[in-house]
Amino acid sequence: MSFTTIDIVRKHLIENHVAVDQVDSEPVKLISDSSAKLRYPPVNDGSEKVKAKEQIKPDYQLADFSSSNKVNLGKTDLIRDSVVVASDSSLGIIYKENLDYTVDYNSGLLTRISVGNIPQGATVAIWYMPYRVYTRGVDYKIDYNKGEISLVGSGDIESGQWVYVDYVSEYAFVDEEMIVNAINEANEQIMNFIDSIHNSSSDRSLVIAETYLTVAIICRIKALHTISSGVNNNAGSLWQVLADQYKREAYFLLGKFAGSLSGLHAPKKA
Repeated sequence: MSFTTIDIVRKHLIENHVAVDQVDSEPVKLISDSSAKLRYPPVNDGSEKVKAKEQIKPDYQLADFSSSNKVNLGKTDLIRDSVVVASDSSLGIIYKENLDYTVDYNSGLLTRISVGNIPQGATVAIWYMPYRVYTRGVDYKIDYNKGEISLVGSGDIESGQWVYVDYVSEYAFVDEEMIVNAINEANEQIMNFIDSIHNSSSDRSLVIAETYLTVAIICRIKALHTISSGVNNNAGSLWQVLADQYKREAYFLLGKFAGSLSGLHAPKKA
């Protein structure tokens, strides 16, 4: 019986940035003649979007829900929390996001919530602020392996300017099958280490220890894969260091559950 679960391991990987998938709006300051490093390299090729807040006055449009509960705004890549929806241009009634409507900030799609306060078929006034999205090779350069961004001198990004970067990190390599296999391997190691009286224990320390050992195994797999690929040996070494750290923490917790190192027993009086 395993002590941890797929959900526990996945939650730990994400919350501790061991397996990062989509990174949204990471702030980066770009300066001429230097590179800015993203937090979670390497970056998936072509996954990045470099953007900035340049517009001072919000865009405005009228939209109606006469034929659908969905409205496409005039721009995409909207600044989060910049959308205001009201009953008219005088802000007679200001509607509330996630109660009266929802917004997909990437696509610029606004959806009326049927149980909210926006009447069916109503015309509403909408204000919103879009990001300025820059072009790779024209405004910036990126080294996907190192996760570094630098300016193109002739581009529109000014030296010293803050930009926001969306990207997919290659840390997002962990699928369910890998987690299941790692849990099984970790459980086998633990069962060989602890005293059999703890095999069915619900002690929280065993859950944490098996989670840590599972993560150590996953990091070891990533280290081997990275080193064998020959793309970034430094990254492989970092994965191995992380694996060793998690393994040490796991066996520290397992110490109090350890079985006897010998099969001999104390003599008993006949």
